Amino acid sequence: MGIRLDEQMLSTLLTQALPFKPEGMAVQIGADGIVAVSVAVQRQTLADSGLVPGDLRTALLFLPERCKVYGAWRVAAQDGALSVQCTRAELAGIALPAAVTDVLSAAIDAALAQYLAEQQIAPQRLVWEAGAVTLCP
Repeated sequence: MGIRLDEQMLSTLLTQALPFKPEGMAVQIGADGIVAVSVAVQRQTLADSGLVPGDLRTALLFLPERCKVYGAWRVAAQDGALSVQCTRAELAGIALPAAVTDVLSAAIDAALAQYLAEQQIAPQRLVWEAGAVTLCP
């Protein structure tokens, strides 16, 4: 017995968690425990999000007006909570530094923790399938 999260539910959860307003979010849940997310975002929205640290803000000027953001995270159950580890993150095809992926991962962690609290579940294991994951107590 557990709670099943499909790609649509996770997309809704992540849309609320991201520090910018995404456009056209696509979420893929793999049977291998990897969750991949791709979105489009306006360059100015990204600049206003606080996601890009000061030393990288100049680089934003060279990006197209609308950029694709892609990230992949390995998700695991640990001590009744979920943990995420970024395996890959790109903005307009350019790898993002750890300072940026850490902020994204923290936002995702917080959203997942809030969801677990609302659902009153402390997952001990995850059952993966293509397109969904079941959180098992």
